[in-house]
Amino acid sequence: MGREYVLNPRNFESYWQDPKISLGLRFGRQTKFGCLDLDKNSKNNPLVNPKRYRRLIKVLRKIGIKRTVLIRSSSNRGVHLFFFLPDGVNSFDLACALFRVLSENCFEIKAGQLEIFPNTKRYKKKGEGFSLFNGLRVPMQPGSGSILLDPKTFEPLPGGAEEFVKLMNASCDTKSDRTPIL
Repeated sequence: MGREYVLNPRNFESYWQDPKISLGLRFGRQTKFGCLDLDKNSKNNPLVNPKRYRRLIKVLRKIGIKRTVLIRSSSNRGVHLFFFLPDGVNSFDLACALFRVLSENCFEIKAGQLEIFPNTKRYKKKGEGFSLFNGLRVPMQPGSGSILLDPKTFEPLPGGAEEFVKLMNASCDTKSDRTPIL
């Protein structure tokens, strides 16, 4: 992802608004969200194979992921499928659960097809340092080509980052009796 350094929250927004800077993040020990990356030519991408994508959504429901937020991640037609959790969970445990349920249901996890975030990290031998989770592009960054997509028609939806945040908050609201996003 290029240069890597930690941003303080005060500077994050100014960097986020700069279209010349592509921001990414890495998962820590705990997370309250996950994401599936479906590249533009992936057989799981809803713009390529809507039927297979809908099967992917059903598989996620098996582990309690009932509401999702779909975005086109950039102008190249790849998509990111986000889900948000009401409480923090262990990032590695979430990665393992995603890997297992998707693999057991015949979804091949590999670059260019289906990537999971957080990912199951590579093993490093003692003394080789720490293994990091893969980096993920920050969603809805201006100038990135990122837009919200309708979860049924996969057409672009109005609204930018503010609408993404509303959908994010609604998707992890366990007390809500509203219709799920998907």
